[in-house]
Formats: sequence, C-alpha cells, structure tokens
Amino acid sequence: MRVRQGGHDVPKKDVTRRYERGLKNFFNLYEGLSHDVDIYNNTEGLMIPVASKSSVTPTVYLVYDETVWDEMIGKAGK
Repeated sequence: MRVRQGGHDVPKKDVTRRYERGLKNFFNLYEGLSHDVDIYNNTEGLMIPVASKSSVTPTVYLVYDETVWDEMIGKAGK
C-alpha cells in the first residue's frame, strides 16, 4: 500500500521490530501519561477496536479483541 501511494518499501523485519519496540515504549513509558486510550488494529486497512481505557477507570482496559490484545501484551513483555 505504501509503495503504491508513492512511499518507499519498509522491510517486514523493520516493521516487526518497530512494532514491538513501540508496544514496549507505550506500555512502559507513555501509558501512564495518557488519560484515555483507544487501541485499534488497522492491519487490514480498517480501524477495528482492540481495547480502550478511560480516566474514569484508569487501571482497567475494556478489551474488544482478546486475541490481538493478548498478542500485544505478550510482545510488550507485560
């Protein structure tokens, strides 16, 4: 998709590495700075809700897609 839109190709290993690093950074550094969190899976071009958290219940995520959520948590080392 990216190349078709005039961008450059990013090797799959780089995408995987950046994704895992991004998850670790989010859960270890940025999550605590966020009042509200909405996480979406857009790997197929659609925005599918995965999980959300609000300032009303800051320690509890409402999980919509447990399979993707568990994979994310695993890759983040949580």
